[in-house]
Amino acid sequence: MAVNQELISVVIPVYNAEKFLSRCLQSLCNQSYEYIEILAVDDGSTDGSLNILKEFTEKDKRIKIYRKENGGVTSAVTIGVKNATGAYIAFVDSDDYVDCDFIENFYKNIGDADVLAMGIYYQDRDKNIEFKLSKNKLYNKSEIIRLSKNYVCSSSWGMSSKIFVARWNKMYKTQVVKKIIDLYSELNLTHFEDSYFNFLILNNINSIKTLSAANGYHYCIDSSSMTRGYKDLYSFNEAIKKICIASRKCEVSLSTKCFIHYDLTILFAWEYVTYFVNALPKQEAINSIAAILNCECVKLSLKRMNFFKLSLNGKVKLILFRMKASGLLYKLIKK
Repeated sequence: MAVNQELISVVIPVYNAEKFLSRCLQSLCNQSYEYIEILAVDDGSTDGSLNILKEFTEKDKRIKIYRKENGGVTSAVTIGVKNATGAYIAFVDSDDYVDCDFIENFYKNIGDADVLAMGIYYQDRDKNIEFKLSKNKLYNKSEIIRLSKNYVCSSSWGMSSKIFVARWNKMYKTQVVKKIIDLYSELNLTHFEDSYFNFLILNNINSIKTLSAANGYHYCIDSSSMTRGYKDLYSFNEAIKKICIASRKCEVSLSTKCFIHYDLTILFAWEYVTYFVNALPKQEAINSIAAILNCECVKLSLKRMNFFKLSLNGKVKLILFRMKASGLLYKLIKK
């Protein structure tokens, strides 16, 4: 170990990922910053994932395997965090991969900040597209309080580029993550769990640094490996119910709780509507969209949105949602 190097933990939740797991693990084994531990948590995989993990542990002793019954990504992340011994912690999904300087870039740039967030690349078939964060900035405590109220949604209802909602475009001080992990794991969220994870983080840190440029994280979109499954009205309502309970448990202001609840409701609603359009026959999709638009939680969230602060795209979506125009929404997304 070189002088002043600190151990960095990398947590990988794994579930039936045999198609991409070797690529992911190899990219971590090839890191230019070598003083890492790789904590792979097998969430009850039924394919060849565990065998791949065992093969890699024979080649690289930095990889540690933790096995558990299937319980979802939240429980897998929790086990990884609780077993992490590094000064810092990063996350990688098992169907993604990273460039060789991924960890080194984080470590040399984090400085004294509690969290460092950077841009990513996302790959859709043969396209490799850079997603940049909005600015290079070091947020202090008072700025983080404001950030925690609006880091989720952009003005067009997409995901905000201020810090981005994911875990895997960030490196965290491990002590901060361990502080919030029990509250994070308590609800066992199955949708937007990383948004809630970072909501808890933002309310327990003194500083976060953002760098606009993409670090070497490659988020891979592959329709053949979609693991989300069918999304019906019941699962939508259950997800919103958990977010509501979660926001009540957090020791933050009422206004902050309202923002995280309403913003996540809108993102959930938009994600479900988009999923229905792409996954269901036309009339079934339109009927499912109508069911989402009639949910009281969605209507309440729509009321609080500031029309004039939205982009043109966001304004169109808001109008169609408020009109309950399920057919027009279908056409908008399908075109």
